[in-house]
Amino acid sequence: MRFTFISMNSFSRQERGRKNYKTGLWLEFLAMLFLFAKGYWPVARRQKAKQGEIDLIVRRGGCLVFVEIKKRGDMLSAGESVTMRQKARIFGAAEIFLAQNRKYAGFAPRFDCVLFSPYSWPRHIVNVGQF
Repeated sequence: MRFTFISMNSFSRQERGRKNYKTGLWLEFLAMLFLFAKGYWPVARRQKAKQGEIDLIVRRGGCLVFVEIKKRGDMLSAGESVTMRQKARIFGAAEIFLAQNRKYAGFAPRFDCVLFSPYSWPRHIVNVGQF
């Protein structure tokens, strides 16, 4: 029997997009479980705003955490993939979320990342940027 390697390039753009979307949903679920095990409570997922999208919003104590989830081939690449421009978009979306949800007005906002790479545990990077 002959096996051939199928790369992502052999799929159509629509198929790659659908696969990436499903992978993103799965990683968001895993990140939520990972953070729940650390004592964080889920508030919202895939919060969309004009400025951008927040993957996950969780809370713990008096802190409301806006979480960006990244997956790359290695942890270093995953961490470096969060750019200043992306942080600015997430901060803008977070401000809109806080303005629309006054019940979280007393919470201290924070921006964290959960990084995924193959064959390793997820890594939670606390306080990636300042509000």
